[in-house]
Amino acid sequence: MKELFMAIAIIESSLNPSAVGDLGEVGIVQIQECVIEDVNYFYKTNYVPEDRYCIIKSEEIFNLYLSYWTSIAKKKGFEINNELRARIWNGGAYGYLKEGAAKENLDIYWEKVSQELE
Repeated sequence: MKELFMAIAIIESSLNPSAVGDLGEVGIVQIQECVIEDVNYFYKTNYVPEDRYCIIKSEEIFNLYLSYWTSIAKKKGFEINNELRARIWNGGAYGYLKEGAAKENLDIYWEKVSQELE
């Protein structure tokens, strides 16, 4: 999943671990506080918002968050691949289920990620 992490980091922050987004997302992959809350809840970890500025901790949070939510998708019968992971990362836990304009935005996001993965 390292390749996916790096592709998303390029898109989200141009590899800048100090990046801050318009909606309060922070770090190299633009982690929202709710992602940290999910990871801490599901895995009984103790990440704090400041950890989003650390590349190593950001990657750990990224991997744990995607691991949990892809396991839910797998139980629902979805194939686990980088596209599904990217849709979860950008669209939330159930990003792969979104429709309409939200799906169109995720289609565009996936196109950017897939180009970085090539």
